[in-house]
Amino acid sequence: VISGILDRIGNDDVELHICNAYDNLMETDFFRKGREIYSLPDPERYDGLIIALSSLDSVKYVSEITEKFRNHNKPVVSIDTRCDDALFCGLDNYRSMYQLVEHMITIHDCRIFNYLGGPEDNFESNERFRAFCDCLNEHDIKVSKRRVLHKRFWKTDGANAYNEWKEMGVHMADAVICANDYMALGFAEEALKDGITIPDYMKVTGFDNIEEAQMYSPSITSVNRNRKALGFDATDALLLAMEGDIDVDTRFVEGYVSFNESCGCEQTRNIRNDYNKLIERGKKENEARLIH
Repeated sequence: VISGILDRIGNDDVELHICNAYDNLMETDFFRKGREIYSLPDPERYDGLIIALSSLDSVKYVSEITEKFRNHNKPVVSIDTRCDDALFCGLDNYRSMYQLVEHMITIHDCRIFNYLGGPEDNFESNERFRAFCDCLNEHDIKVSKRRVLHKRFWKTDGANAYNEWKEMGVHMADAVICANDYMALGFAEEALKDGITIPDYMKVTGFDNIEEAQMYSPSITSVNRNRKALGFDATDALLLAMEGDIDVDTRFVEGYVSFNESCGCEQTRNIRNDYNKLIERGKKENEARLIH
């Protein structure tokens, strides 16, 4: 996201401040102190604000910030998460999920599907499920209610879904479409305990294209959110809004499907690169421990 922001700024005379906030619901002195970072975006000091939420726990704090900015007639652009009084720039979840499901039908000849979705009150989750249903209907495949579950996007939800479907006798399918990578990983790991390997017995897909899913074996077929484009477009929208141009309050960025091993496609990852990433991550974690 930051790379996309910097690309859009280019050589323009723009001063960019980045405030990283990692909220936690734990009411300890450490985390309460950390929340003071939300006081840094002062609308009297800034001409505009870009929000890129990675945790829904932060929504209540961000809502207070956006309200302050709007009260000062300062524009705010939110990436991926819809916030009151903020312009929106996000992934086209519908189109990306539709492309992924159609790939499973047309390339891998899947006809029996299980679907593991996120919260039913989540906009992105609803868009992904709508695309799943529309794609199946377009190919004359019936959506079975027994084969659809909605959870909370956690890895344990994937494992729990496998066991719930197993109890109902519908855990085996041509393909299991998961609304994010964590649930796909949880499902695949739980299936492996029963000796059901992916994609040999059934295919599994995720969404978000996180590093953990790419480094997993088999690597998870997923949707890349194209975060660089999100950063670029969000900055473009903010700069235009700062000049008074807010004709378009919603922008969608098209993601792209990363076809990997879990759907039966050939391996596309670089094992040596995966190993190097693990080594580098270990070094950084060790440096962080030494600093603390």
